[in-house]
Amino acid sequence: MPASATHRTRSPCGSIALDIKPGSSASSHYQSAPGFDRWFAFTQEYNTYFDYHVSDDGVRESYGTNRSDYSTDVLTDKAGAFIHDSVQGSQPFFAWLSYTAPHVNRMDTGPCAGDNPVPPDTAAYQRYAHEKLPKPPSFDEAKVSDKPRAIARLPRLHRDALATMRLRWRCTLAALSEVDSELGGLMVQLHRDGAL
Repeated sequence: MPASATHRTRSPCGSIALDIKPGSSASSHYQSAPGFDRWFAFTQEYNTYFDYHVSDDGVRESYGTNRSDYSTDVLTDKAGAFIHDSVQGSQPFFAWLSYTAPHVNRMDTGPCAGDNPVPPDTAAYQRYAHEKLPKPPSFDEAKVSDKPRAIARLPRLHRDALATMRLRWRCTLAALSEVDSELGGLMVQLHRDGAL
């Protein structure tokens, strides 16, 4: 539990937690954590982008595999509704928003199949489908005699490993692009609603 939430329990401030990581007794029992007026959190042991369950103020809800179920967008919609309602009053408010991206997720289909971050759709991935891996001087370095023995003994990166890294990099960029877009929308909303 973030200290900011438990310390504000006596503060006259509206609050919401969106996607506090599971594992606490509050999350596993679908109950709100201390210090939060609203609670919307994943209930699995791991977070995911599609096909998940949440606790919405103690009520179990399920989301599927449709584009509208993409967890980044669902979390943003809940945050936006909370912000809209909160700016109507005179109290300050606090929103704890934690997205899944760029964490990996096991998917069997789509451009990011495998253990990769998952963008909302194929179009989002296509914007980054040809991005190259960043290659600082240390990338797949040929001369490693100056490195610790454990590193110096490692083989150079194989073609398959490079392909896996490229795919994960592109999927990460696509998933984080959606986070950037959604956070940008929340900032616009905060300005429009007079909260900033």
